[in-house]
Amino acid sequence: MHTTTIKSDQEMVTIPLKKYLSMQETIEVLQDRHLMRDIQRARKELREGKTISWDDLKKELGLDEN
Repeated sequence: MHTTTIKSDQEMVTIPLKKYLSMQETIEVLQDRHLMRDIQRARKELREGKTISWDDLKKELGLDEN
């Protein structure tokens, strides 16, 4: 990041557009109560070992080619 001083003596921060867009997306996710609840629930299930294998998921979704 770079700091630039403009004529009004206010400081500005310059960051790459990709980083800015990523930050905006993060803010949107953090502000979405429903999405955050789903993320917290999923992390809890992961900690508790409530997971299924990739192969079982494919079967459950009907994506298993076997």
